[in-house]
Amino acid sequence: MKSLLRFGVLAAALAVFPALLVNAAPPPPSVGIVDVDAVDHDYKGFTEAQTYWNSYQEQRQNSYAALAAGQYLLPAEFDELQRLSQQKVVTNQARLDELNALAKKNEEAFNALMDKVKANLSPEDQARMEQLRATPQYSQDTAKEMDELVAKGKDKLSDADKASLQAMEDNQGKVLATIGDIVDKLRTEMDAEKTRLIKVLTDQMDAAIAKVAKDQNISIVLNKNLTTQQGSQQLVLWGGTDITEKVVKFMNDSFKPEILTPPAAPAAATPAPVKPK
Repeated sequence: MKSLLRFGVLAAALAVFPALLVNAAPPPPSVGIVDVDAVDHDYKGFTEAQTYWNSYQEQRQNSYAALAAGQYLLPAEFDELQRLSQQKVVTNQARLDELNALAKKNEEAFNALMDKVKANLSPEDQARMEQLRATPQYSQDTAKEMDELVAKGKDKLSDADKASLQAMEDNQGKVLATIGDIVDKLRTEMDAEKTRLIKVLTDQMDAAIAKVAKDQNISIVLNKNLTTQQGSQQLVLWGGTDITEKVVKFMNDSFKPEILTPPAAPAAATPAPVKPK
């Protein structure tokens, strides 16, 4: 009887054990859904970032335009123009104005000589030159054709005009090479800043999703849509807990404009301008 009782107790324990295993098993993962496109649209940080980016681009475009206007200066004059225009506070505005005026005067002289070159061409060649000038982007063939037309018109210039035009073109070539280096530098800086800005925004969204998901006891979060070059495709058709509004609210409530600006760099001397080659 005692052995039967012991068996009965053991049988009862074995009967309960599977139930204990079921109760101890972790619950299935809960799934959250975020519409990233909606976050992009509703998070005020993205709007602020776009405004910041537009201003950043405009400043660098203005910087380039100011230097491009100096292509008609002598290399040493362009070096001075570059140094003055790069200063946060111009130390010699009068000299900067003088250099800009000189660049404008030299440009007018260059254009006057080029008008003489054009006048020496036949009407057909003149029309072709204008057509080439209107071409948005030169290919090697169109550049070669333009050079040939200019050379044809140059042959009929006076010796003095030939010498003046040649000197201007030589100086312009040196300065334009420097401007090309400046453009490459600006492009690198802009690419780096764009990458930094995107990372800041992405990190903010990732942190917000992690925070809301933790608060809602959600273990997996999926993007509702997949955006491709062909458009947006819905990935999640049914189910899951949509936490988009909570993510947007958390991001907007915690947004600080200063996160968009790059960290202050250590104080350094004004960078030396690129020397004309």
